[in-house]
Amino acid sequence: IPDRATAIVMLADAKAIRSGVGQGLFVRSRKPGVEIRAAEADVSIPVSELTAQAGGIGVQLSPTRTWEFAGNVAVVENADAFWKHEVVLPDADLAILASGNMSRRLVNWLASPAMAQCHITHWGDYDPVGVCQYLRLADVCPGRVETHAPIEVDELLPRFGKRDLVTRQTQFLDRLRRRTSDPHVSRMVDLFDRYR
Repeated sequence: IPDRATAIVMLADAKAIRSGVGQGLFVRSRKPGVEIRAAEADVSIPVSELTAQAGGIGVQLSPTRTWEFAGNVAVVENADAFWKHEVVLPDADLAILASGNMSRRLVNWLASPAMAQCHITHWGDYDPVGVCQYLRLADVCPGRVETHAPIEVDELLPRFGKRDLVTRQTQFLDRLRRRTSDPHVSRMVDLFDRYR
């Protein structure tokens, strides 16, 4: 079944397949002159210009469309942080809204040759699932991924963290415990254990 429309016709269930023909992706940039390029069409999209006009743009990730970019990319899990990413991550040339768990299509695109010239900063939630999302990127883009987790996280987590996030996410925390060779993972597991 190639897409959700076909799944409806054949199975009367659009969700019989995991993903459709394409995925909409929000991106934005406040840096002048930032563009992304559609390789197949030999077209460049002026992201910073359109961000100034409309706040950001939507592009489609699909098997027939490959977007190329080189520079600093921020993958931001939280929508409110995404809309103001430049305040906290001024070095990011392009911000991508991850909207929680990154889709396989997004992860594959970031790992693709079209994005091989990008340095990626993952700005996820400070919970086990968010740290696992960082590891997904670090695994497929070795040497190109860092995380945004300032020292203030150590102080803010015990004050504002939600205990039930850790207790509900024990399977993810167990996965992280096997990966403590990564400094960010080790630090966050220590904080989760210390403050529960």
